[in-house]
Amino acid sequence: MRNHILRKNVTRKHVTLFTLVLLSVTGCARSVSWSEFSQHNDDANYCQSAYQETQDAEQCSIEYIAYQHAKSECQKAENPDYCVLLARHGWDNYKDIILNDKPTKEHAGIYPVFCSYKNDQLTLCSDL
Repeated sequence: MRNHILRKNVTRKHVTLFTLVLLSVTGCARSVSWSEFSQHNDDANYCQSAYQETQDAEQCSIEYIAYQHAKSECQKAENPDYCVLLARHGWDNYKDIILNDKPTKEHAGIYPVFCSYKNDQLTLCSDL
């Protein structure tokens, strides 16, 4: 009898945990990775085809603009791929620390992109 009760309690815990995870995942927009854009050949329509919800597609579009802005600015860098990686972190920090509001397409197109980090100094791509 004790084993039956123990199994029943473990099962309930697992079901409860699974339900909470499921609710949190379905209730939140999925984060967009910049690598998704490059994997889909920088397709401008990727966000509309990948996301059903308008809000999720809009968030994806903002990330896509930030990614394109970084790629454009990083053409000036010695190592454009490294620059885009650096820009991704810069964009995340810009959203988390600088902006007092939700990021917009305008923000995504103007945030500062750093091309390199040498001698403990960041260099803006616009300064090259």
